[in-house]
Amino acid sequence: MATERRAIVTNDIADFQAIHDQLLAAGDEHYGMIFTFDATMPRSKGATPHWVQTLSELLAEHTSDESLRNRVHHLL
Repeated sequence: MATERRAIVTNDIADFQAIHDQLLAAGDEHYGMIFTFDATMPRSKGATPHWVQTLSELLAEHTSDESLRNRVHHLL
Protein backbone atom coordinates (compact mmCIF):
# COMPACT_ATOMS: atom_id res chain seq x y z
CA MET A 1 0.00 0.00 0.00
CA ALA A 2 2.96 2.36 0.33
CA THR A 3 3.15 2.94 -3.43
CA GLU A 4 -0.51 4.06 -3.38
CA ARG A 5 -0.03 6.11 -0.20
CA ARG A 6 -2.97 4.43 1.51
CA ALA A 7 -3.42 3.75 5.18
CA ILE A 8 -4.69 0.42 6.44
CA VAL A 9 -7.68 0.28 8.79
CA THR A 10 -7.88 -2.98 10.75
CA ASN A 11 -8.83 -4.49 14.07
CA ASP A 12 -6.12 -7.16 13.65
CA ILE A 13 -3.70 -5.36 15.91
CA ALA A 14 -1.48 -8.33 16.73
CA ASP A 15 -0.62 -9.12 13.12
CA PHE A 16 -0.40 -5.56 11.81
CA GLN A 17 1.64 -4.24 14.73
CA ALA A 18 4.16 -6.96 13.86
CA ILE A 19 4.05 -5.95 10.19
CA HIS A 20 4.58 -2.30 11.18
CA ASP A 21 7.59 -3.26 13.29
CA GLN A 22 9.05 -5.46 10.52
CA LEU A 23 8.64 -2.76 7.86
CA LEU A 24 10.39 -0.13 9.93
CA ALA A 25 13.18 -2.54 10.96
CA ALA A 26 13.79 -3.32 7.27
CA GLY A 27 13.89 0.37 6.36
CA ASP A 28 10.61 0.15 4.46
CA GLU A 29 7.63 2.40 4.98
CA HIS A 30 3.86 2.51 5.04
CA TYR A 31 1.34 5.32 5.02
CA GLY A 32 -0.36 4.57 8.30
CA MET A 33 -1.98 1.77 10.20
CA ILE A 34 -5.21 2.68 11.91
CA PHE A 35 -6.25 0.19 14.56
CA THR A 36 -9.85 -0.22 15.69
CA PHE A 37 -11.51 -2.16 18.48
CA ASP A 38 -14.76 -4.09 18.15
CA ALA A 39 -16.02 -2.68 21.46
CA THR A 40 -15.85 0.93 20.25
CA MET A 41 -15.94 0.50 16.46
CA PRO A 42 -18.24 -2.49 15.84
CA ARG A 43 -18.25 -3.97 12.35
CA SER A 44 -21.96 -3.80 11.69
CA LYS A 45 -24.24 -1.98 9.29
CA GLY A 46 -25.73 0.05 12.12
CA ALA A 47 -22.29 1.39 13.05
CA THR A 48 -21.63 2.84 9.58
CA PRO A 49 -22.45 6.45 10.58
CA HIS A 50 -20.05 6.17 13.52
CA TRP A 51 -17.30 4.83 11.22
CA VAL A 52 -17.85 7.65 8.73
CA GLN A 53 -17.77 10.33 11.44
CA THR A 54 -14.72 8.89 13.20
CA LEU A 55 -12.69 8.42 10.01
CA SER A 56 -13.73 11.87 8.73
CA GLU A 57 -12.49 13.43 11.97
CA LEU A 58 -9.21 11.53 11.69
CA LEU A 59 -8.71 12.72 8.12
CA ALA A 60 -9.52 16.30 9.13
CA GLU A 61 -6.79 16.11 11.80
CA HIS A 62 -4.26 14.53 9.41
CA THR A 63 -4.60 16.36 6.12
CA SER A 64 -1.11 15.68 4.76
CA ASP A 65 -0.20 12.43 2.98
CA GLU A 66 2.79 12.31 5.29
CA SER A 67 0.98 12.81 8.61
CA LEU A 68 0.35 9.09 9.25
CA ARG A 69 3.39 7.78 7.40
CA ASN A 70 5.11 5.00 9.36
CA ARG A 71 2.77 5.62 12.29
CA VAL A 72 0.17 3.60 14.12
CA HIS A 73 -3.02 5.31 15.27
CA HIS A 74 -5.62 3.76 17.59
CA LEU A 75 -9.25 4.75 17.11
CA LEU A 76 -11.10 4.50 20.40
